[in-house]
Amino acid sequence: MTAPPEPGGHHPGETTDSGWPWEEDGEYRPGDAARPGRRSRLTYVDLWARAFLLTLGSELALAPWLLDSSEPRRRRIAAVAAANVLSHPAVWFVFPELGLTYTPMLIVAELWAFGSEALLYRLVFPTQPWRQAIAVSALANALSLGLGLVLRGAGLTI
Repeated sequence: MTAPPEPGGHHPGETTDSGWPWEEDGEYRPGDAARPGRRSRLTYVDLWARAFLLTLGSELALAPWLLDSSEPRRRRIAAVAAANVLSHPAVWFVFPELGLTYTPMLIVAELWAFGSEALLYRLVFPTQPWRQAIAVSALANALSLGLGLVLRGAGLTI
């Protein structure tokens, strides 16, 4: 799951250069004012949409091929898409509002994504063993989170 940006990013609804509610010290401040010198004029929702597409693309490239192969490919693809539609918005719009600093929030949000997606895979494919649902979710989420962190580390706005 591609995580929300770190401190200094964006805040929902703002089109300012930097309205992300985490300060550099990791403290959550929802009323963060714009900071000069930022290039991006994207809203937080724009960033979420980019991250969602990156997450969905990376997880669709891996997870359907690891799910129960006795199920039709279309059903496996639909399950992965549904899992991301159900989990990703909470990672970006619910967990940041819990009042946690960035790292604990990221851990809790990623555990949510992993757990909720594993549960969905097991519910949709009841003959699939739990360990397979857990492994698919763990691998897919590790891929999308890792890809997002690498791209962000390279200076790309996602």
